[in-house]
Formats: sequence, structure tokens, C-alpha cells
Amino acid sequence: MIEAVLFDLDGTLIEFNYNYASARRIIIAKLIEMGVDSSILSESKPASINMEDAALFMRKKGSSEEELRALRRKVYEAVEPLELEAAGNPVVREGVPNLLLWLKKTGVKIAVCTNNCSMASEIILRKTRLKKFFKHVFTRE
Repeated sequence: MIEAVLFDLDGTLIEFNYNYASARRIIIAKLIEMGVDSSILSESKPASINMEDAALFMRKKGSSEEELRALRRKVYEAVEPLELEAAGNPVVREGVPNLLLWLKKTGVKIAVCTNNCSMASEIILRKTRLKKFFKHVFTRE
């Protein structure tokens, strides 16, 4: 028997009208500003891959894990306005409320894990009325 299900938020539970292209441009600009070589970054790569490549580059330059955490935090702070804008108009995917209700009734524990910031996640779950289903929400923070 399934005991627990961990859901992603955007693209799974909701449609998130996030401007990914703008976010990639902002992330790249911020990484360059923080000393990452532009030649290893690309708008055609997902933001997470650019972030991984940047972390590898900065480690090779001698950055500590604490410095890398600060870099990630600053980069994500730069795209937070885009996330908050998109959080204002979330759309629940078809069948999601019924599925979540059924899982809760059958005793399956459910949680959300997302790379979104906690503020955007809270707004989305509140606006979509999905918050009541989740005791645990894990955000990138």
C-alpha cells in the first residue's frame, strides 16, 4: 500500500504562468555579475543546469559552500518578483482536488515539494484552495 505521495507544485498540481525565459535571462545576468564566466551559461539550458554549472565553476575558483549558498540565495531573490507575479493567477489542473481528497480519505500522507519560494507557494496554495490538503510544504528555502 502507498503510504505517502510527494507532489511537485507547478506543472503537476497547478498550471503556473511563470515567465521562464525572463527568469533564465535574470539568472544568467546575476551569475555573471557575481563572477561566473558567461561562456558556461546559456539561455537554452534550464535555470537549474546553469546554477549547477555556475556552482562547479565557482568551486573551481575556490568558493566555499557558504559562499555558494549566498550566491544561490541572491540569484533566487532576483527572480522572486517573477514568481510572485505568476502566483497571482494560478490554475488548478483538472482532477487535482478530487485526487487529493481521495488520497486524504484513504489515509495517504501527502506533501508538496517545489523550487518556488515560500511566499509564492503560500499564495498559490491559498488562491487555489489546495492549502487545506497539505500539512507539509517544502520550498527551496
